Amino acid sequence: MSCLSKHVWLFLVGCLLCVAWCAAETIDSPQEVGLRNSLVEISFDKADYSLRRIRDRIRGVDYVHRPGGTLFSLTFGFFTTDQWRTTTDFTITGKSASSRRHEWSATERAEVLRLYLDCGPLDIRGARSELCITGALPHGSPLTFWNLEVDNHSGTPLKEVRFPLLDGLASSAKGSELTDYVAVPLYNGARYASPRKKLVTGQEMSNYPMSGGLTFQMLFYGDGQGGGLYCAAHDPGSFHKTFDC
Repeated sequence: MSCLSKHVWLFLVGCLLCVAWCAAETIDSPQEVGLRNSLVEISFDKADYSLRRIRDRIRGVDYVHRPGGTLFSLTFGFFTTDQWRTTTDFTITGKSASSRRHEWSATERAEVLRLYLDCGPLDIRGARSELCITGALPHGSPLTFWNLEVDNHSGTPLKEVRFPLLDGLASSAKGSELTDYVAVPLYNGARYASPRKKLVTGQEMSNYPMSGGLTFQMLFYGDGQGGGLYCAAHDPGSFHKTFDC
């Protein structure tokens, strides 16, 4: 049995205005679950935990242009250098998980949402693993904290984790389709325009840490209209990872 944990920060830029402070609260309707406070709202489809909304509540801007993207992808399997050997990988997403449940908790400073998904079967014996995604939204803060943990009972190694998968991102701000960009920490920094229309970085140029790759564990999407979305990994051990967009 093995356990993996991965931490991510998601920060909504542009909503740091003077507003009435509001405690974080939960979203729990027949269609969605999520978290919100006076500044930001993030929610997931209740049926499959796909991404539904990331909203700047001060500007009234949504950052999910195409809802329904899976939040993660896990690949279980074996690495081999034998070209004659056939291996079978098992890929699990939020939409293919066999069961799901969620629960709420609270701390003095934040509301916490936990999404549990059953991953399996992962081999011919029917062995399974459990995934837990934990999100915390502090009171009065635009910064959300996300953590993914995999408790692997299967005996099949976990090869790759893709999290978070923020598919379908684009600002709804007026004019942003002409002004949006992605800032990437390549060398001294690079800025790429119109990311909703073209690939910004491929795998060879978005690895961390690698020579010629990213110098920081982060990406930033700006809409060019006064707001944006900052995503960074909290990994002091600097394990290898790839940021694709």
